[in-house]
Amino acid sequence: MLTLIYSIIMATLNGMISFSGKLGDLVFYNRGKTKVVRQQVKSYQLSENSKKSGRDFGEASRTAAYIRAAFSPLIKRYADGDLVNRLNKRVMEIFKSIPKALAGNKKLIHGNIGQLRGFEFNVVGPLSKLLFQPLDAKIQSHGILELEFSKTKL
Repeated sequence: MLTLIYSIIMATLNGMISFSGKLGDLVFYNRGKTKVVRQQVKSYQLSENSKKSGRDFGEASRTAAYIRAAFSPLIKRYADGDLVNRLNKRVMEIFKSIPKALAGNKKLIHGNIGQLRGFEFNVVGPLSKLLFQPLDAKIQSHGILELEFSKTKL
């Protein structure tokens, strides 16, 4: 059972009288040296569609993490500070291209992987400036990523 917990109100207490504990739906406590009051948390059951979306979002985030791990030597030397957000966004776009019938069970291989084409690990210094020739990427039937350089004469 998955529940979402949230807090609506949070405030600090300033004054001579201080409380600790619970009073009605207000909870009084200390956060470090600051006295804080918040509304008691409420929980509710997520809808089935929300659960499916959450599973798909988690899978997309894991997929982006796998991509970053596969290219970690390159990323350590070359990536910019916004790589994680840009890559997650691109992978989420791929997941959005997957039919809704697969909601909750989406995998990268089901989407339009071509949307990864042109993705740069560093937008300031794109890889095309570092390579002498373009690079072609393909995913083989057994799930292996193949990077291929065009044949040229030296």
